[in-house]
Amino acid sequence: MLSKPEHGWSAVTIEDFEAPVSYLVDVPFDWLRTCINGLKYHTPIALHIDEEGVDDLITSYWFGTYIIVQDWNEEETLHSYEETNYIDIAYMLYQDIKNYFEEWVNWSPFEDRPDDIVRRRKELQLLLDEIKQLLILEAKGKNKQYPGLS
Repeated sequence: MLSKPEHGWSAVTIEDFEAPVSYLVDVPFDWLRTCINGLKYHTPIALHIDEEGVDDLITSYWFGTYIIVQDWNEEETLHSYEETNYIDIAYMLYQDIKNYFEEWVNWSPFEDRPDDIVRRRKELQLLLDEIKQLLILEAKGKNKQYPGLS
């Protein structure tokens, strides 16, 4: 879902939708917290992407994912994906942040002091641990396997 972050940019891919993701949104923290809340309380999730000229809103729940793309000229496009739900989004997010952990720790150019990095590393690990436990519970409840969770 998320590519390796480089120079303040990443890319998100959900089914056939692709978009650049700017550092203007603190993706690892904002998105993990949103997915944790959705999994904990079984509520829809909403993730914001700032493409620096285009805003995207990813909303997802049980029966699919919808992406609203709005450029600054006020034109809107709606994408609908029935194969990907909010649990899938949370799992892909967990995997991608875990796989590029240090790059996501260093994602925000606004927090670059050594104590900022130490704090971000600790907080990000706590969020990953929490979402992992929630995904394990979801998998057990649905008799589903998510590779890399145990």
